[in-house]
Amino acid sequence: MTSTIIELTEEAFAAQYRLRTNHLNPSASWACGEGAGCLFETYGVELAFVRQQNPRTVWTLIDGDNGDPYILSGLHPVNRLGYLVSTAPVPEGTTIRVRIPIRFEQAAEATAHTPEPWFVQPSDHPGGLLIKPIPGQVVAQCDQVPEMKANARRICAAVNACKGIGTEALERGKITELWHVLGELLTAAGDLDAAINGATGEFDTERARLTPALHAAQAILDGGMALDLHELLAGRRQIAAIWCIEDVQEVRPDLTGDQAWEVLQEAQHKHDAMMGISWDTLPILAEDLFGPAPETADEEE
Repeated sequence: MTSTIIELTEEAFAAQYRLRTNHLNPSASWACGEGAGCLFETYGVELAFVRQQNPRTVWTLIDGDNGDPYILSGLHPVNRLGYLVSTAPVPEGTTIRVRIPIRFEQAAEATAHTPEPWFVQPSDHPGGLLIKPIPGQVVAQCDQVPEMKANARRICAAVNACKGIGTEALERGKITELWHVLGELLTAAGDLDAAINGATGEFDTERARLTPALHAAQAILDGGMALDLHELLAGRRQIAAIWCIEDVQEVRPDLTGDQAWEVLQEAQHKHDAMMGISWDTLPILAEDLFGPAPETADEEE
């Protein structure tokens, strides 16, 4: 079946296809005027929501090969930057493409920032601070008060860490997406390593290189997420209760770390929304997996 391809301008697209706002993320981009943003992420609960919609109301924002993004009707996984959902469906048998040319001024602004690295330096003005490269022109200046000094330090750290990443990619939330993908990759690699462990010795050399790399990457991931997890969830109006293997060992001190982790995984897989995960459910799950806890000397007396 041949699909009819229709090209629309941004203005025509906005007039014909009203977009639904992203109710899952108050910080979503692609806002219409002063309203909430409409762009949905390409992973997690936002992607799950998009997949539940009428396919003919779904649109994909795509990073074009020539640098100009465009919107294409339907859900497409390649080079996608995000998804949109319209209230009106695309006619059956029709593909609509909306080009979004980057204006010259925008392109120039995105590439004309002061080259990294940036540093915080004292100003010639008493009590002042400068943000600038060495050598180079001043990027910004502020008063040398604790909050401003901390802000200047954070700005320089963020800019220097993002060297080589385009400004538009940062604005689209690519760092958050990469962080999420790294977490999924580490989980998958760890599961694969655990499955191979003991099953065969054929890949011992490769596993010897993989294991420390996994641990190092996980340490980096944990170091950043420990500070941001609850703030990130709060931005999406979500909460999470964190349980660790030490909690399991608190009620079952006879279990090893690996066994305690199996209990946590079982708690996740068999999670009952009415009961939740609690100090009462953890010992029950531990007993199901590893039998009753051994009697202590006090219990024997």
